Amino acid sequence: MVRLQQSEIDKIVSQVGEIESIYPLTGTQAGMLFHSDYLQKDAGVYCEQLLLEILNSCSPKHLLEAWQRTAQQHAALRTVILHHSRVEPLQVVKRNVAVELEECDWSDEDYTEELLWEKLQALLDCDRAKSHKLDEGAWRLILIG
Repeated sequence: MVRLQQSEIDKIVSQVGEIESIYPLTGTQAGMLFHSDYLQKDAGVYCEQLLLEILNSCSPKHLLEAWQRTAQQHAALRTVILHHSRVEPLQVVKRNVAVELEECDWSDEDYTEELLWEKLQALLDCDRAKSHKLDEGAWRLILIG
């Protein structure tokens, strides 16, 4: 349980928007936060990337809508970590999130399979190296066509 003054709650709402719940970090989360934030080693070490091949045509609009519904149904996908201006870090479940979808159109480019994998690996490496701001939400989609 987290004990907060109304002024602290108001500040959190001003940072993240409408909130559903606020929790303390678990021991594991606190350890991961320490390693990822304070030690600054191995950028992206806690970044999980999932690569899926969709065999049938996929409407970006429908994919985005499906993930948006998924995020609304699962609090873990709407949780952010607030820690920079706090003594005790908190996990805050936002009432709503906007899922990001980046589209990359590689369909007109003629690649060998080896070059395609190299380009894909470069994209994944770049994504992993991006600063994943825990107070903004930590996931997004990239659709390559």
